[in-house]
Amino acid sequence: MGLLREREQSQPSHEMYEALLSESDADIQKVQLLQRHSRRCKTFIWLSCFTNVLFAAGIISLLVRQGTIDPSLYDAAHWPGSYSPAEEAVKYVPRQFLAAFGKETSPYQGWPTDEQDQMWEDMYIYGTTFQIDQKEHDRLINKTEHVAIPGLEDKYMTGLDVFHQLHCLNMIRQNLYPKRYNSSIVREDGTIDYPKWRHVDHCIESIRQSITCNVDISMIRYKWSSYDMIEPQLGVMHMCRDFDRIRDWAYQRYVDPGNRRQHVENGRIVDYSEAGTSFEDNAADYAPKGWDKTINDL
Repeated sequence: MGLLREREQSQPSHEMYEALLSESDADIQKVQLLQRHSRRCKTFIWLSCFTNVLFAAGIISLLVRQGTIDPSLYDAAHWPGSYSPAEEAVKYVPRQFLAAFGKETSPYQGWPTDEQDQMWEDMYIYGTTFQIDQKEHDRLINKTEHVAIPGLEDKYMTGLDVFHQLHCLNMIRQNLYPKRYNSSIVREDGTIDYPKWRHVDHCIESIRQSITCNVDISMIRYKWSSYDMIEPQLGVMHMCRDFDRIRDWAYQRYVDPGNRRQHVENGRIVDYSEAGTSFEDNAADYAPKGWDKTINDL
């Protein structure tokens, strides 16, 4: 009897089986939940990795683009603009403008003299043609031609736009005194010389574009004057690039343009002097059909 009781006690009861089964089901459910959670984690990890790879690829692509293109979109002071080797000479300086009226005038104003003419030319004459090297050229947005001078064939010829604008401004100034500079756009018969007129017209438009491109935002003040009225005061402070510093930089690289009909091809200078006429020679042919402007139209 004692042995029988021991066997009965040693055998699990129905209730114990139910409890064990219940615990087993719970464990299975936990395992299944963990497996589903694990699969979700793996999916999230893969998606995260894929996203990071795409992001990294985008960053690399951006860096590559910055290394090949974007440097040409910023100057030394990180202002938007096309790359220029002259950035190394850029320095910003405050400058008080002159009103340029009455007694407050500059040496560049007034009735022209030989000394004044020289001052005007000295501002730009050696800045429209100078040399840059291959590395500087490769960063330019606007590519240019090789220097067609023996010994400099591996260099490139370029110029700074500021000097072209000064050339144009001087041309307009000279047209105020046509006899002194033989700059009249009016021929002896009273008709308008189309090439001369077009050159001045080009210069006016070129300066307009330059002014509206650079957009000087210096503030003009107004003041109550001795004439009992409010008048603009143009002699105000501006923040400028140091012109003399940039001019000196360009002038140190000057090259004589020489014969403009010479061209560097495969490292050799080829002369096209016998090729024909130039644009200037045929400028009159570009006059609009029916061009008949005279002094009476001015």
